[in-house]
Amino acid sequence: MNSPERFNGSLRLRRKFGMRGYGVYSRLVELVLSSPNKRVPYDLGDFAFDMSEDEDFIKQVVEDFGLFDVKDGFLEDPYTKTPEAVEAERQAKIRANRSEGAKKAAATRRAKKEAAEREAATIEPVVVAKVAPLPVAETVVKENLTTEKVEEPTSWEPTESADPFEMERSPESILFDKIKDEWNAVFGRTYRRYVDLTPSSIVWENFKRSSEQYELDDFKDAFKQASREKFGWQFKDVLKPSNMQRLLSNFEIQKKAEAKPEPQYDFETQELIKYGEARGWNWAS
Repeated sequence: MNSPERFNGSLRLRRKFGMRGYGVYSRLVELVLSSPNKRVPYDLGDFAFDMSEDEDFIKQVVEDFGLFDVKDGFLEDPYTKTPEAVEAERQAKIRANRSEGAKKAAATRRAKKEAAEREAATIEPVVVAKVAPLPVAETVVKENLTTEKVEEPTSWEPTESADPFEMERSPESILFDKIKDEWNAVFGRTYRRYVDLTPSSIVWENFKRSSEQYELDDFKDAFKQASREKFGWQFKDVLKPSNMQRLLSNFEIQKKAEAKPEPQYDFETQELIKYGEARGWNWAS
């Protein structure tokens, strides 16, 4: 069944060129459908010879009514594409958008780092005045009940703590803890999928690869999308760059779908839709 958009385009074609234009359109659709890949080379000379028509006339039918797509020298009918072809085009656009976004984010991070380094290079070093060392503390000698001499130091210095949380932490560790907290906030209370304090080697490797492309807000959006899907997502799996890309793509698609307004049709198309709905037509088929 034709969609309202296709019907609208063919209606404008018939109004301008009559059945002559519609005949050329029908023949072109027939050629596309008979091709194994649902696409044929866009050769106006061949089409003109096949239909005994003028090349300029065929070009107007193809390009002026939104009934065909011309890509890479091939003619396609967007309304007869296979689901596989439509999905392949969608995934290609998503990969291109994500790749471009990752490049821009990486360039921004490099620019910030270089700016910080230039700023640090212009800061004059602080001159610290030399202070004479303190004299060695004298030992106080006391006598105990057994008249043995006991030496007690007059000062005490704490030993270096072995607690890792008191040591200086790397930016990667700080970012990882923030990401882990976001995961526990989404999956911990509802799904009981808490993440422990010490990451495994697989988790850490996936995190390092993804953190090179994505920011903290990207991880938040990916976790939200994973919680919506009926799939037993684990922390280590979501952190994979390929899974991050898919989750973020689905997140953007759902976000656009929720904000997408209802399509607006002209009066003639609205009447056609009402006519079809009254007779149980399925426009999506």
